[in-house]
Amino acid sequence: MYIVECIDEYGSSGNGEHIEDVAVSLAGRIMSKRASNSKLFFYDLHGSGAKVQVMADASVVMKQSGEDFGMSGSTIR
Repeated sequence: MYIVECIDEYGSSGNGEHIEDVAVSLAGRIMSKRASNSKLFFYDLHGSGAKVQVMADASVVMKQSGEDFGMSGSTIR
């Protein structure tokens, strides 16, 4: 899915609203990464002239996939 399509489909979601039953794959360049704490990361993903902010909660990823996102999330620069 292109970032523009993602914005069109999910852009009306309210601040802090989580959509947990949908998996979305996006392609783009990570232009900024910020950590709120050791388990919560924010990424600014740019592509096709658009930008989205991705919130990655390591505890949710661990619960859903069994993978330790905290380790892989810390390797992205």
